[in-house]
Amino acid sequence: MSVYLALELADDRKLGAVAAEWDITDGVLDGLEATLPSAPDDTAASAALVLGRAGRPSSAATLAALGRRMRGPNLRAVALAQDLLRLEPPGRLERAEAGYRWTDPKDGEVVFVEDHLAAHWHELERWGPPIRPWLEAPILSVDRDADVERSLAQAREGRRLRVCFAREGLRRPPDLYLTRAGFGLDPKCAAHTRWSSVTSIGFLEGRRRRMAWAGADERPRALPSSPLCGPAQFEALFRGLRSAA
Repeated sequence: MSVYLALELADDRKLGAVAAEWDITDGVLDGLEATLPSAPDDTAASAALVLGRAGRPSSAATLAALGRRMRGPNLRAVALAQDLLRLEPPGRLERAEAGYRWTDPKDGEVVFVEDHLAAHWHELERWGPPIRPWLEAPILSVDRDADVERSLAQAREGRRLRVCFAREGLRRPPDLYLTRAGFGLDPKCAAHTRWSSVTSIGFLEGRRRRMAWAGADERPRALPSSPLCGPAQFEALFRGLRSAA
């Protein structure tokens, strides 16, 4: 058996909705999550897919709470969104021309979801908007000759930038990956520090001058010194992506 769900979106709202998702930020997602406890089930189920497309790990708790509340078709939409939240969705979730094709693991039923926003991202061969790291796209290494503005533009589109560092003694620091969502050492972005949690950027003085960032606790966390792309370019990339987020 199969189930067919459709999310209604007026033609005159499609372009605006796509633009809103293109520029979505953690702050917008926080606001969306705050509205869901009192939202009608149909509205909340639709919002669950927006959260899933954004691929933000912290939304898992919100989707789990919605799943406990939902029944019927809306429950399936939220369960699909929980799979979609993973940066590498399981095989039971597929990109379809008009939305999603998903096999419910509980009963094996195939669920087709017509979603115009999903169809837009699928046409671009991606799972969601740029705030979601685009794992299918090649990683871009940033070297000394890289164009900072071009690199920033590519990262704002969801691409991953890899910054390498010079050897310190016998050890070379691990590569750092920068995306529109955040930064971290994992090329698949499984453990990203979100830009929204960075409250300040500065420098630590010492034997080597290191860039550092601080979160809500204001404790400085040093980044590796001697980026091969050059300190000025690295600072411009780091500050530019934080500003964009």
